Amino acid sequence: MYDFRKSAYLTNYLIASLLSAVTLVLNAVCFTKYWFRTHGDGSLKTIFTSIVWHMAFAFVTLVHSIYMILIFTDICPRVDCLVFISGNLVYSVETSIGICNIFNAYDRLLAMWCPIRYHQSYHVLIQRLLTCSTLVVSSGFALIFYLTARGAPIVVYAFASYVNLNVLFSLHFFDCSTSLVNIIVSFLFLREFRKFLKQMKTGRVVQPLGIAKARNVR
Repeated sequence: MYDFRKSAYLTNYLIASLLSAVTLVLNAVCFTKYWFRTHGDGSLKTIFTSIVWHMAFAFVTLVHSIYMILIFTDICPRVDCLVFISGNLVYSVETSIGICNIFNAYDRLLAMWCPIRYHQSYHVLIQRLLTCSTLVVSSGFALIFYLTARGAPIVVYAFASYVNLNVLFSLHFFDCSTSLVNIIVSFLFLREFRKFLKQMKTGRVVQPLGIAKARNVR
C-alpha cells in the first residue's frame, strides 16, 4: 500500500537538502567575499557571526535531510541515535537564526541613533551579546530535547517522533517571537534610515564618520 505520509516527508527532505546546499554555498561565498573585502572589519563582526550561524544551520540541516533520505529509500539502516542527534542539532541551531536577525537589526539601529558611541563600544557589546545569546539558547534547547527524549518508536518519519511535542511547540513559539521582534526593530531602523536620507538630500545633516556602517544595508 502506498504510504502518502512517507512520500510527503521524503519530498520535504529532498527540498530541505537542496535549499540547505544552496544556502551553505551562497553564505560561504558571501562570507569569503566580504571578509577579504573589508579585511575583517570589527564593526561588521555581527554580520559575519550571523553568516556563520546560517552556515551551521544549513550544514546540519543538509546532513540530517540526506540521512533521512537514505533511510526512507532503504539505502542505509536507521540508527536512532544518529537521527536524534542530527535532528536535535537542526532544531537547536535553528533558534540562532531569529536571534541573529534581531541583533543585526538592532546593530544597524544603534549605528543610526548613536554612530560615535556605536563605533567606540556598542558594536563590541552587541557582538558579545549575540555570541552568548546564540550559544546559551541553542545549547539550552539541545539539552532540553535530550532530557525529554522518548524511547525509539517503531516507525520514524521525523525528529519529532523522538521528543516531547510540547518542547517542540515551545521552540516554534520562540522562533515566531524572535521573528516578530525582528520585524519591529527592522521597522524602527528603516524609519530612522529614511529620515536620515531625507536630511541628507536637504543638506540639513553632516554625515558623521560612523554612519558608513549604518548605510551598509545591502
